[in-house]
Amino acid sequence: MEEKEDEQKIVDHRFQLNDKLWQEIKREESKRGIIYLSYVPIGLSVSKIREIFCKYGDIDKIHLNKINEEDMNIMSKGKGDEKKQKKKRNNNKYQDGYIEFLNKKDAIKVESLLNNQPIGGKKRKNILREHFWHIKYIKNMTWNDLISSVLLRNISRKDKLQYSLKTMYKSYDQFLEKNIKDDNKKTMKRKYSSETKGNKKLNFLTIKKSKEGNERKSNTNLETMKNIMYEERNVKTESKDKGKTVSSNLLKCFI
Repeated sequence: MEEKEDEQKIVDHRFQLNDKLWQEIKREESKRGIIYLSYVPIGLSVSKIREIFCKYGDIDKIHLNKINEEDMNIMSKGKGDEKKQKKKRNNNKYQDGYIEFLNKKDAIKVESLLNNQPIGGKKRKNILREHFWHIKYIKNMTWNDLISSVLLRNISRKDKLQYSLKTMYKSYDQFLEKNIKDDNKKTMKRKYSSETKGNKKLNFLTIKKSKEGNERKSNTNLETMKNIMYEERNVKTESKDKGKTVSSNLLKCFI
């Protein structure tokens, strides 16, 4: 049973569902609570953790992160013979883990009761008796969020680059589509404005005034016309006189 639970591959099934189903799953997951174990002592496995925590509430899923081989080698340097070290390596050692309760209240209760408390045990020779629980309840986090973070860690660099390039091209295409639409709208507005200006008709206003106002206006118009005619004549005569006159420098040259 232990090997089967450990060997279960983490798969994200969210992208295979419809939006409505995904919303229903989100609602169900929001009722659940997740606990984080920052330290898992040697000797604890998935089945033993399930036995211990089942007393406080119904458990759905458990995930434990194994220690890397490099860290195992650093920890086992200078401790006993090679045969003993091989036996220790065969035993699964876990770094940290997550436990999902079906009810949030059970997860909060476990944190308040067991955090910084000894694991305990009946036998004196029990190794776990000296260790303590380090538990923290994670708010506003679902199991699918946890899986997505694990998947991103396991993805290779090439896959990450391909995914980033796809997202970049998608955003670029959307940007081009928006700009093309805006340019088309602007050109249509310009054409429409030019056509309307050419086809516009002049609308004259008819204003009625009294006779006295019309007589005064006519008098002022005649005076202005006379002044303009007089100024034009003066300008013509000045231009003729300028054409007949000779500069003093030319006269000096002839003398």
